[in-house]
Amino acid sequence: MPWERFEKIVIVAVAVLVTMMVVVVLWSPVAYDTHEFGDTHFILGAAWRQYNGLVPTVDFQHFYGGFTSWVIAQAITLFGPSVHAFDYALVMLLAGFGLASAAVFWRRVSGMGAAITLLVIATLIFTRQPLELVQSLIRIYSSHASLYNRVGLVIVVIVGLFAALPSRSRPAELVGSVVTGGLLVTAMLTKPTFIVLIPAVALALMVQARWTALAATALVTMASLMIVDPWGARWYASFEYAQAGV
Repeated sequence: MPWERFEKIVIVAVAVLVTMMVVVVLWSPVAYDTHEFGDTHFILGAAWRQYNGLVPTVDFQHFYGGFTSWVIAQAITLFGPSVHAFDYALVMLLAGFGLASAAVFWRRVSGMGAAITLLVIATLIFTRQPLELVQSLIRIYSSHASLYNRVGLVIVVIVGLFAALPSRSRPAELVGSVVTGGLLVTAMLTKPTFIVLIPAVALALMVQARWTALAATALVTMASLMIVDPWGARWYASFEYAQAGV
């Protein structure tokens, strides 16, 4: 079988699988949590407050900068308050990260590679197996908990491939740098400890002497942070609150 044909088959297969995932999430009955419902309630509680106009770490104490709960708040705004708002938010996250990955992988990753990565992203977002628990490998769990960790893993996949795979196309490098800068700030506001991605990406770009990509990524990261979280106030407050909680 010619390689081009095989690649097209893989892309179509991934498209079908991801579409099936979305259909199951949107049209299935409400999926209940059998584990860590307290964390699910924690995320939904923050989302409800954001839906009503409150800002995490400013109007109420919060361990995280509030990105994941903000997405759920947008789902509530669009589709109304319901238990399914969490699932609608998952589909919104897939759409957003799918577009981000497409921009980063442009002229950097093959079509088949991009498709397989999208399947990984969809699996990370939609899975209800708590990846933090070893028991989930041998027992059946259903949980919406710890979404912020899975969002962090998705960002690691996208920016990691950007950092590891340079593109010979200057426009592709610049587009990838812009998206990566935005994703790094998103990671910061997803969980404060995810800030380690910034020096990791910077070091990878420095080792490869990708100075244009490094400068563009740094500039967009700083600009994005100043727009959505001036001087990193929410990030610092969430980090400080987490330290106090520990």
